[in-house]
Amino acid sequence: DGDRAPLCEIVGLKDQHGALLLVDEAHAFGITGPAGRGLAAELGVADRIDLHIGTLSKAVGLSGGFVAGQRDYIDLCVQRARSFIYSTAPPPTLAAAASQRLEIIAGTAGEKLRGQLWKNLTLLTNELNLAAPTSAIVPIILGESERALAAAAQLFDLGFLIPAIRYPTVPRDQARLRLTVTAAHSESQVRAIAAAIREMSA
Repeated sequence: DGDRAPLCEIVGLKDQHGALLLVDEAHAFGITGPAGRGLAAELGVADRIDLHIGTLSKAVGLSGGFVAGQRDYIDLCVQRARSFIYSTAPPPTLAAAASQRLEIIAGTAGEKLRGQLWKNLTLLTNELNLAAPTSAIVPIILGESERALAAAAQLFDLGFLIPAIRYPTVPRDQARLRLTVTAAHSESQVRAIAAAIREMSA
């Protein structure tokens, strides 16, 4: 649903108990925090987290992911993580494209795109009378799986690709539509999907 973890409290517990902390920034990286560095950076606790992981398939628009942390932890992952050892190395073109995208995300172009994204998100949530957005994901809880599937099919017929998320991805009877807004959506597109959802719910 794009919920934000109570990260400051989690970091406090981690420090109190001498634990290690891994934070998955998949839905925050690129869109949240200074230069799009994620929730930990936004809250000022990035240097108190041991491992950061994220994906290159969302805000970056590519494939693959990353693990960042102290050298010892990274070396351990390289030597012992089966999912890394037995995977195929990404092509050099992907690494080059990722480097270029990271420069965009961290620069003025990225700041402009983030501004447009949050403008679109605010417009959508206002149009649907939902709570203020916390990520690029806007869930529409419908309950039964059949209802979510029917709604997704109805919206698809209108030209909107909005997936139905249902059990076992979410608990039973908590199926939902999962809208993902981007900076590339126009105001008219955002208003159109909001109108279609309102019409469907009427």
